[in-house]
This record gives sequence, C-alpha cells and structure tokens, in this order.
Amino acid sequence: MADAPKVGEMIVYCTFSGVRRAVEVTAVHEVVKNGRPGFDGVDLSGTSYWGYNDQIVPDDEAYAWIVGRNAP
Repeated sequence: MADAPKVGEMIVYCTFSGVRRAVEVTAVHEVVKNGRPGFDGVDLSGTSYWGYNDQIVPDDEAYAWIVGRNAP
C-alpha cells in the first residue's frame, strides 16, 4: 500500500479504469470513501479529482509516464 501523499505534492495515480492522472494533492484523508485512506487533487487544467492512496503509482513509474507523455 502506498504511503499517504502530502498536501502540495505532485503525484500520478491510476484510476480503476486504467487512466493515469497527474494531480497536485490538495487534501489528505484518513478515510476518503469506503473506509479507505485517500486524497483530493487538482490537475493542471484545474479539474478536481479524488483517489485512494493505493492507486498512487511509484515515483519511477510516474516519472516515466510524465516524460513519455510529454515527449515530442
């Protein structure tokens, strides 16, 4: 299980449908939904999302996804 993110941290998480999102964490919750710890975040376009801590991808995978996504 992933560690709890910190407010202001940029993370990438994977939704249950397999979509990856990069968000800046705006709040951390001991229980976000269904008794599980999670977070709220906002992406670069200003859209708000929430997720579970165990959906956060490891830093090396997040970096590869961000770099690959922004490659020419």
